[in-house]
Amino acid sequence: MLTSRFKAIVLDMDGTLIDSSEAHLKAWFKAAEILDIYVSEAKIRSEFGKSSYDMAKAFLTRNRIEDYIRFAELKDEIFMESCLNLVKPINGVADAIKGFKTIGLKTAVASSNPRKLIVKVLDLTGLLDYIDVIVGAEDVERGKPHPDMIEKAIKRLGVEPCETVYVGDTVYDVEAGRAAGAFTVAVLTGAASRRELENSRPDMIVESLKYLLEVLTAGLP
Repeated sequence: MLTSRFKAIVLDMDGTLIDSSEAHLKAWFKAAEILDIYVSEAKIRSEFGKSSYDMAKAFLTRNRIEDYIRFAELKDEIFMESCLNLVKPINGVADAIKGFKTIGLKTAVASSNPRKLIVKVLDLTGLLDYIDVIVGAEDVERGKPHPDMIEKAIKRLGVEPCETVYVGDTVYDVEAGRAAGAFTVAVLTGAASRRELENSRPDMIVESLKYLLEVLTAGLP
């Protein structure tokens, strides 16, 4: 059984629970084509971890809110309608989440995606039944790297920040988790390299959620 001080784990979704980078790239490229906008793959990947609205804002040189909203909403619509077949769970994630529940951790997903997309993806990948709380982009005013999303998940779980592990795959996740007061874990299954994650100074870097489960089961000091 769990011997550490933690009572809950909050998880990012893209790159942490699921492999969705190709699906998101396809949706962004299609939305950009429809709106006659150019954005490079490198630029899209560099913004992974943020909400669609914040990503659209980074891609456009205009400063009209309605342009950002239109681009972001079109991308999310395309993702839901045409790209879900490209999404798959990361190997070992389902067993890890079941393990977190077995050792007594409450679980939440805090993702920059719209809540309906989160629910759909978790359901399709068989993970939904193991998640206690879901926080999406529309649940907060500010997305990652601000801590609002993680703070809301922690509050809904009924635990303290110091009792919470937050896991993500980008530097924005690490920044958000640290600002929320959680124990931050960066996982090497997503967008960022080890060097990028090391530079963001998480409390721990792990190769996989399976390894994190082993550490938490053994207990942290």
